[in-house]
Amino acid sequence: MARQKTDPNQLSLLDVLRKEEERMLLGLRDAPGALNMRSQIRNALYEAIKGSALSRWEIAAKMSELTDQEISKFMLDAWTSESKEGHRFPLEYAAAFCRATGDTTVLEIVCQPVGMFALGGPDALRSQKQQLTEQMAEMRQKAQEIDRMIKAWEKKR
Repeated sequence: MARQKTDPNQLSLLDVLRKEEERMLLGLRDAPGALNMRSQIRNALYEAIKGSALSRWEIAAKMSELTDQEISKFMLDAWTSESKEGHRFPLEYAAAFCRATGDTTVLEIVCQPVGMFALGGPDALRSQKQQLTEQMAEMRQKAQEIDRMIKAWEKKR
């Protein structure tokens, strides 16, 4: 379950979209280094660990259990340390990290630059329901258009 964020600096979905639109207009979206997320990911990992009810040892143990791979507290330390440049967080561990800490920020950071958004259970279902509602409205509109065409043809007879 994703933890509610209370950070006043956290951008809303609308703010993120506006920021992305501005970056596209300025030509920054594809600028060299535009997708270098190293510090953002490192900070997200650090904040998620800090905000978790679990210790680093417990987070590492939970991730190890979930991935069936050995993940140590020292690996977490290296992934969150600014001085450990050669130690990067493997994306394959992101789901286990999010599950262990209850924080999905690292996934949000990876999704946003490609125009995707990570939605939690009910929000994802609401989004899917909205898509279906829009599709049904479009189908009703097409059906009405066909009805008008049928009536127009019948009048010509």
